[in-house]
Amino acid sequence: MAKPGNSRNSLDGFFRPRVIAVVGVSNESKKLGTQIYRNLLAGRWHGRVVPVNPNANKIGTVRCYPSVDRIPGRVDLAVIVTPAPTVATILTSCGKKRIKNCVIISAGFRETGVEGKIREQELINIARRYGIKLLGPNCLGFMHAGSGINATFARPIEQVGSLALISQSGALAVAVTDWARRSSVGFRAVISLGNKAGLNENDLIDYFAADPGTSAILLYLESIEHGEKFMATVRAAVKRKPVVIIKSGESELGQRAAISHTGALSSPREVVAAALRQAGAIQIHSVKELYQFAQVGAVSSELQGNNIAIVTNAGGAGIMATDAIATSNLKLSQADSTTIKKLRAGLPAAASVSNPFDLVGDADAVRYKLALKVIGSDPAVSAVVVLLTPQVVTQPLATAQAIIAVAKRYPLKLWVASFLGGESVASARTALAKAGIPHFEYPEEAISAIDMLWRARTNGQYHAPKIQSAVSKKPLKQTGLILPKPALGILKSYGFNTIPTRFAKDNHEAKAAAKSLRYPLVLKISSQSMIHKAAGGGVWVGIKNEHELLRTLRIAERRFPAKYRRGIGEGWLLQHQIHSGVELFLGGRRDSSFGPMVLLGKGGVDVEKNKAITIAFPPFTSESLRRQLSLGSAGRDLMQFIHEQHLDLMAYLTAASHLGQLLREHNEISEVDVNPLFVGPVGEGTKAVDARIIIGEYKK
Repeated sequence: MAKPGNSRNSLDGFFRPRVIAVVGVSNESKKLGTQIYRNLLAGRWHGRVVPVNPNANKIGTVRCYPSVDRIPGRVDLAVIVTPAPTVATILTSCGKKRIKNCVIISAGFRETGVEGKIREQELINIARRYGIKLLGPNCLGFMHAGSGINATFARPIEQVGSLALISQSGALAVAVTDWARRSSVGFRAVISLGNKAGLNENDLIDYFAADPGTSAILLYLESIEHGEKFMATVRAAVKRKPVVIIKSGESELGQRAAISHTGALSSPREVVAAALRQAGAIQIHSVKELYQFAQVGAVSSELQGNNIAIVTNAGGAGIMATDAIATSNLKLSQADSTTIKKLRAGLPAAASVSNPFDLVGDADAVRYKLALKVIGSDPAVSAVVVLLTPQVVTQPLATAQAIIAVAKRYPLKLWVASFLGGESVASARTALAKAGIPHFEYPEEAISAIDMLWRARTNGQYHAPKIQSAVSKKPLKQTGLILPKPALGILKSYGFNTIPTRFAKDNHEAKAAAKSLRYPLVLKISSQSMIHKAAGGGVWVGIKNEHELLRTLRIAERRFPAKYRRGIGEGWLLQHQIHSGVELFLGGRRDSSFGPMVLLGKGGVDVEKNKAITIAFPPFTSESLRRQLSLGSAGRDLMQFIHEQHLDLMAYLTAASHLGQLLREHNEISEVDVNPLFVGPVGEGTKAVDARIIIGEYKK
């Protein structure tokens, strides 16, 4: 849906309104409209709330209007909570009243099937006609603690903070706010997207990225709208603050569930993961991880470094945290001589004065405080993880108070705690939460949360290369499958190194073609019906002379008679057999949401079975692509393989950038495979020996 304006101020009508109309209020307390109305009255917001119901003159002692167009004066926001069949008429009245912002809580639209989808399209058309910014339908509404507004039927945000949660699920939004209430974690805003008939994640990410009161943006999404725009929006946002995303509905069963929930359709898991990684977002996979990040993100949107100090009274707990660091992007800080000297002077001989700092089992609050002061003063330490196991002489609450006191003294460091145990450490956990010290049940969770914060900072520092926008090229005339010889010609025009390839219609032409090539030769079928030549038995290698060539042709003709070779360009291909280099795969696809993407991996006949494919979205340079590959496990494994084989990595990545340019300049291409692409040692570059290009309709 085309919406007027994408600037930050374009959504101020939602989050900073002066007059809100609630359509669907009654004197029945259990009705959703009534609950929203009462939540607005009960909040810290000081604007005017106007009830609307054609069947009521008053709500309590307040005058109730029969329709929005009967409300005198300006209305900034309308919240509609009426049966689905009535919503279109009400939205039209809002348009005529020049109400530019509407929240539709009502369900019964796209998520219910064909009839609901028709209703939802009607809302989209009305909103477009009147320039209405629409949230929903089928949503919880929104809370904005900064403005004191609770335009939902859920309990409000109790603690004002700096986190913005954008959720496609209203139920999940309620769960997160309930957890935040118990954990003393503050939120700036919580927004339920619902069916996204109007405003979507791109609009809201853009708004909160520019909002100075927001330190981090958290999202739960079942679908991603306009993937290419989404990546650009996230890429711009992460330069200012972390963006953390749960993307559900990626499995086959999950996709079916998403369709029944909000009518969402998902891109494949690998595509989404690659898009989020390249955009700079932190992808997480559970609500538990969301809670973990929320705790550290609520107190520190930016980690100064990745040097972590672990302070513990139990060696086992310290080892658990150390093991977690070993598999993260963090590292143990190295204590300098001054730190070691101070710790030795104040701690018992049995204590460890190297990281992890083990204060041993009889450590009381005084010992913890002494160690924390020394470690907190060490400039090399970026974050301190304080572990505690309840032992006979342990003082959990007093130790928590010691952490709080030292943390105030060194506010530039991130202070995190994990007090293991149950009832004996409950009061300490409560004290830490109230003081804004993130607390985790297990040491590994604490490390995971810090790691997410650090990845968010490093992702935000990355700047995608500035590459000229794709030039509109003359479309390729052919449709369907472009056979290997012309496909290689297209690749050559985009900077690929290709090997000489000869086409022959019959044995006589093949014999003549072979004279212009060097033996040994490779013979291949060229046929529209044989896309996977090697897997279909259409490739013969190691042909040493003319006699072997003729014998191979007789075998090939029996396997692939004339019916396979009747069309233009169908027949035989001959090439000199390459013996140097290693086969790698390079391919291109076009995702319906995210657009063109380049696939990289190990090559050969088993590429379809090889799951270790990594994805990159053009435009990119060879240098920027190398950094992108380093962010994912499949990409790191591929680069490690190339390094072990002493292959020319940069030549391979340069070929990938050329393929990305081809895809960007020819939207009609739906698929490209360069397989195999032989990659030689450093300095010898690459050679494309086979390719297929499929031309198919593509609508952006």
